[in-house]
Amino acid sequence: MQIGAVCLVVTACGTAPTSPTTSGSGGTSVLPLALTCPAALSTTSAATSLVVSFGPPATTGGTLPVTSSCTPASGSTFSRGTTTVTCRATDNAGQAATCTFVVTVLGVPLLTGTRFMAFGDSFTAGEVLDALSARVVSEAKSYPTQLRSLLLTRYVSQDIVVRNDGEPGEVLMSDLGYRSEETRLRYTRALTLEHPDAVLLLEGVNDLSSDGITTDQIAGVLGQMVQEAYAANVKVVYLATEPPQIPGRLRSAHASRVPDLNAKIRVVATQQHATLVDLYPAMIGNVNNLINSDDGLHPYPAGYAVIAETFFTAIKSNFEQVASSSLTHR
Repeated sequence: MQIGAVCLVVTACGTAPTSPTTSGSGGTSVLPLALTCPAALSTTSAATSLVVSFGPPATTGGTLPVTSSCTPASGSTFSRGTTTVTCRATDNAGQAATCTFVVTVLGVPLLTGTRFMAFGDSFTAGEVLDALSARVVSEAKSYPTQLRSLLLTRYVSQDIVVRNDGEPGEVLMSDLGYRSEETRLRYTRALTLEHPDAVLLLEGVNDLSSDGITTDQIAGVLGQMVQEAYAANVKVVYLATEPPQIPGRLRSAHASRVPDLNAKIRVVATQQHATLVDLYPAMIGNVNNLINSDDGLHPYPAGYAVIAETFFTAIKSNFEQVASSSLTHR
């Protein structure tokens, strides 16, 4: 996306009025000429340079007329990096004053990849309860949709895709304790067809309802899924912990198992070089406002917003690249 000239302030450096002379005993004296530069300026550009305008320095004292100028001048083209601007003023009595400030042109932030595959169960699909407490999927309220909006707001020069591959009710394990073949095939198919740059993985809560399936088994399958993503040339896997639940509600009979599973998910993230997205601590302090109080399991839309923000923070932290702004110009 091409970005045109940005005008920070419409006026340019030029002549500025001075304070009037003052009279003292024995005649008229002139206040020393003083110059104050504009504050430091910072802006962003997708290009390697940008036209930047700024206001004149402020002068006090001196003998009229007082003239001032800056180098580089307002309206000049500034290269990406930090440029020191020097301003100088002179008055009719030959006094001179100088000051400096810096103009910084930053590159716009960019993502290392733009294709995201959000894979999981109803937490990914965006399941909510309607006014009649019926379970419905609202993709508009889901965390992948909200995440894409956050990404597009920050990474304005890129076209970003966040594919919602959520499947309500999905399990990682079969009733016999083996990995679910249906889920495995769905995951493999999605990796093959979508060629994602990054995978967002939030899965496993439905397996907690089976007492015959251990948290070690669930975590083990998640580890396999991380490995499979990297084998498919995915650049980063974002592995999430499970959101907290409200105990004693319609669908939260196994809330007590969530912390144990999350502890093992954190270990898997470290061992398999996935980026951990720790949803549990991000939500536990406000659980009654983020998790539906009827079923105790599914997030409210506000909960999905927190999930999206937590993924966004992780992506910004390790999947963002910014064009170098370390160059200094004088």
